[in-house]
Amino acid sequence: MALFLKVKRGKKSIFLEPNEGDKVQKAIDVIASVFEKDSDDVALVYQGKQLNPDKTFKDQAVTHANSQIVEPLRLQYIFREGGQWQEPEPEEEPVEETSQENSTDPSHASTAPHFPAELVKPPNM
Repeated sequence: MALFLKVKRGKKSIFLEPNEGDKVQKAIDVIASVFEKDSDDVALVYQGKQLNPDKTFKDQAVTHANSQIVEPLRLQYIFREGGQWQEPEPEEEPVEETSQENSTDPSHASTAPHFPAELVKPPNM
């Protein structure tokens, strides 16, 4: 099964679509080429754990909970600098969408959805 991954560090994100049976090294190689780094100096972190590049995503439980892909799995990339791996950044909590149409509370101000995009129906002709 294909995975939809959002791999980020700071404000930089890369979206990848590997298969669960792919080795993690394949994704590391892509990230290394984007940042012009040696692939030995790039690692992936999922749920606070550094992934083994010689194992598959599925072997390390990096899979979607069901067959419907709703949100990308969130991973981080880290670099080795001066022989030491960078610390992963604190994980962001996913933002939950709530109904805000009838809310009078100003703390529930409307924000534009980021994912998925809203569907717009064409006017009847």
